[in-house]
Amino acid sequence: MALDCTINHDEKLITIIGSGIVTLDERYNCVRNLLRNDFLGRTYHALFEVSSITNNLLAHELQPTATLLAMLQDKIQGRVAIVNTHAGHATTASLVAISADADCRFVRAFLSVDEARDWLFAPPPNQPYFLENDPA
Repeated sequence: MALDCTINHDEKLITIIGSGIVTLDERYNCVRNLLRNDFLGRTYHALFEVSSITNNLLAHELQPTATLLAMLQDKIQGRVAIVNTHAGHATTASLVAISADADCRFVRAFLSVDEARDWLFAPPPNQPYFLENDPA
């Protein structure tokens, strides 16, 4: 399978690691299985590590993928991080994150796992990301 999902109940962290070619159906099935998971509490975070996925999202797959992440975030009530260490693919990850959460409060894209984990476990913000970082 191109998506490997693990759930760490001690950290309350869902980790999904993608590799090779990943289809929209595989993304759908992975998230659908998580949405059906009744033992997940509403305080979990999710980390999608997509750097090893060899195919990029097609234009018509971007919004459905973002919708899946938004649905997952709604169930787990935690943060969702997308990690892609490839600069060319990081733009797509950012577009998915922004499409899933326009304020970037609960879904964000990162270039490193460490940066993503720091954000996942940081105290929640009081306002949208773009307002927090506004120098004005």
